[in-house]
Amino acid sequence: MSRDSLNGKTNGGKNWIEMNEENKRLKKLIVKYETESKAIISKASTLREREKTALLQTLELFKLNNYLISRLPDSQRVLDDYLKTSTSKVNGGPKPSTSNASARKEKRKDSNASPTSSSNKISNYFKSMDKTSGANDASDDSRRRSPRKVEPKPNK
Repeated sequence: MSRDSLNGKTNGGKNWIEMNEENKRLKKLIVKYETESKAIISKASTLREREKTALLQTLELFKLNNYLISRLPDSQRVLDDYLKTSTSKVNGGPKPSTSNASARKEKRKDSNASPTSSSNKISNYFKSMDKTSGANDASDDSRRRSPRKVEPKPNK
């Protein structure tokens, strides 16, 4: 037996060349797999960050809604108006305005009307949250009451 046959290099080294090419092909596949897996991991982390951002934005909107309902006198009207304008932007722009007096009168009636049942549910929900979360904090009291005047004590 020759030395080449012991090492697997028979027939002019064809087996060795085939194995070397297979090894190169497998290395390329490994590199491709590593880069694809890194890209997938990066995309997943980006999506996770977007999800966190969306969640934070939703929480901020809930806080804003709570503030509007509890602090402003016309908060429900302001909120409804905001929702109408935001949905009209999504649906292709502002609605065309009407110039006749009866349409303006109807709009005025709508703005002075009592809130809908769904908006009542929302406001009641946040009012109940205020009651349970200790809404009697000092900042509310200080706004409602005038500060007490303290008379200086005379020195004896």
